[in-house]
Amino acid sequence: MKTTKILITILLSTLSACAPSLGSGVRVNTIPDTEARAISNFNNGTIKLNVGVFTDERSESAVVQIQDGVSVEPIGNVASAVSQAFERRLKLSGVRLSPFDTPTLSGAIREWKADLAVGFPSSEASARATFMLELRDPSGKALYSGIYKGFSTLEHPFIEGKIEGVLGEAMGQAIDQALNDPNLINLITR
Repeated sequence: MKTTKILITILLSTLSACAPSLGSGVRVNTIPDTEARAISNFNNGTIKLNVGVFTDERSESAVVQIQDGVSVEPIGNVASAVSQAFERRLKLSGVRLSPFDTPTLSGAIREWKADLAVGFPSSEASARATFMLELRDPSGKALYSGIYKGFSTLEHPFIEGKIEGVLGEAMGQAIDQALNDPNLINLITR
């Protein structure tokens, strides 16, 4: 009887150690610069762009959904995090950012979420990101728009410390897709 209680206690302790503890939220400012080469046509430094307003148009405010129904909110501004990531990526690509008399890229985040399946011996997270990007000329006339998506997964025994990276990787892939869109590049570089 005593051995059974000890085994049950050990089993419950082990299982609870596998459950994620995400606290009050997940940081969303961890979007990696996954492809520093982004737009090779821009590395001559003559292209100037403005990064305009990015809006958060997601249908849900949570960025993580755990299989037991628990939702986890973002720490930080989702739209601001994506806008800043775009600015960084454009600078790395050789673009000069200028708000004056230049085409403007703006966007709307439609989805950015990770689903977390808790398991033993490991848990799995899958994240997806979708945003709409629009290019306008200096007078405000719409030149181009596109929808871009990214996806990332991870399986790990201690996943709670890795959720931010999975979310960031998904959005980084969506940004890669946008900055490698030949139609967008042709309009920006002409």
